[in-house]
Amino acid sequence: MKTKLFLLFLLQINFFFAQEIRTESVKEYPLDADRFIGADVLNNIYFIRNNSLFKKGPQGMLVYSNVNYGKLYSVSLQDPFKIILFYKDFNTVILLDNRLNEITQRLTFPDVNLSLVGFAPENNLWIYSKDDNLLQLYDYQNKNIQLNSQPLTSYKEGFLAEGMISNNENVWLWNKNGIIQFNQYLIYIGETSGKDIKNVFLYKKGIIVQEESGFFYLENKTKIPVDLKIDNPDASVYFIKDTFYVFACHILYHYQIM
Repeated sequence: MKTKLFLLFLLQINFFFAQEIRTESVKEYPLDADRFIGADVLNNIYFIRNNSLFKKGPQGMLVYSNVNYGKLYSVSLQDPFKIILFYKDFNTVILLDNRLNEITQRLTFPDVNLSLVGFAPENNLWIYSKDDNLLQLYDYQNKNIQLNSQPLTSYKEGFLAEGMISNNENVWLWNKNGIIQFNQYLIYIGETSGKDIKNVFLYKKGIIVQEESGFFYLENKTKIPVDLKIDNPDASVYFIKDTFYVFACHILYHYQIM
């Protein structure tokens, strides 16, 4: 009887750890940055210093600076050959290639007061405005709107987006209380409730969600804890290609999924 109970105990332990994504620290080094942005699939890291964007990697250092549009509000790195810079104060978007050269002239949006801008396939961008609470697919070559969602409150009561992440197939918008998901045709897929959500990252066929209490992997309503503890509440976190980048007190830490 005792043997059976012990075996059952071992099975429960193995099941528990099978349901947890483990990480380990692999590297850390100083980084002179005002704000850490993230990394791309080619192992380049991006950061802001004195309102300029820096790209540091195996091929050396590149920098892009533009003093005409105020503070650089956000940078999207989903496609390292179409880096999206958003200058919120001037309602302006600039696209850069992998050498940090401008791809097009600056994009302005006289009819939309932008809140969020994100990657979309081909010559498109996802854009979102809190004013009308719509997610839209914008063709930046032809300068027109291709698709419109309903107001986000139609999908989740009281929802205003604070962040956005996307790939070629899906786009997720989130605030501290939940996440809304659409496909590339702006067909609503579903919503997930959360508690104090701070960030969302792409991973495999789902997303990794950073909450105040920790990290978890979400796919098809399955929620798996991620074993990553961050002591500094002000740390910046970015995830790509099985690696967490954690920036705190001018040190950049790398944690690898095991």
